[in-house]
Amino acid sequence: AGTGGSISPTSRTVAQGSTTTFTVTANSGFTANPPTGCNGLWSGNTYTTGPINAPCTVNATFKVATPTTQVIFLHTDVLGSVIAETDANGVVIKKTEYKPFGQSIDN
Repeated sequence: AGTGGSISPTSRTVAQGSTTTFTVTANSGFTANPPTGCNGLWSGNTYTTGPINAPCTVNATFKVATPTTQVIFLHTDVLGSVIAETDANGVVIKKTEYKPFGQSIDN
């Protein structure tokens, strides 16, 4: 396995013509690329080889996870102070109430 995760087990002896499985696990902040080698199939975090008839190698590589972004809409009062934040579906994330002399209270 490359930097950013692991493959388990790290090696395995398999009877000729049989298949075997490996578990591919990405570290926090990484995602796994589809593993390659041994004519296998990847499902979830399990890589299942094709029938093994000669020595072969399964390779697992990882990439830095792409951060997700969230659109937040700011709603202001007549003075331009932000009084509410909503997500793209209109769900209120935060409300802010302003008191005299600039004190704010988040709800």
